[in-house]
Amino acid sequence: MKNLIANHPLMSIVGAALLGLSTLSIAGNSPYSAAKSKAESAYDAEIKHCDTLSGNDKDVCVQGAKAKRTSSEADAKVQQTTDDARKDANKEKMAADYKVAKERCDNFSGSEKDACVDRAKAKYNQ
Repeated sequence: MKNLIANHPLMSIVGAALLGLSTLSIAGNSPYSAAKSKAESAYDAEIKHCDTLSGNDKDVCVQGAKAKRTSSEADAKVQQTTDDARKDANKEKMAADYKVAKERCDNFSGSEKDACVDRAKAKYNQ
């Protein structure tokens, strides 16, 4: 039973999450550093999951993981800085989310793809 639990695919994700929690306590005095470490740990776990996929599904997964990491780091930056940083963080999030939406458009071709990209540009102000 122990081997079944240890070899379960979710255990690597759980382990990475626990590693992220442990880095919160050793990341130093800065909440920004702790949040950034947590974002990196979550990103690493998601990339491992993405490696089990192929084709455009993998591309979308990787872009999604990058977007989540960017979003988490941007949130940490917001907590540390001023209103100007909030605006920058929102721009970074929008750009990261746009990349994911644009990657999803690769599932289409021709005018459908063009329309998909146009909708993504409009939605994410690109």
